[in-house]
Amino acid sequence: MQILRNRMLTVPALQRLTEKRYNIRLSEDTIGGRLAQYQLTPKVPARGPLLIRDHCRRRLALLKII
Repeated sequence: MQILRNRMLTVPALQRLTEKRYNIRLSEDTIGGRLAQYQLTPKVPARGPLLIRDHCRRRLALLKII
């Protein structure tokens, strides 16, 4: 199983690999369920950089000016 070799793969990436390699289309729910069955957590891609406290204050100050 590819996820055992590379634990940072996301569910959509695993879905594409399965479709490409085995010519089978599996839903994201099916793949996520199988991962959970073997105590493997599906990864979620990061949405952006985390805001540090100082960055949050600066953003809020900027919004008050606007």
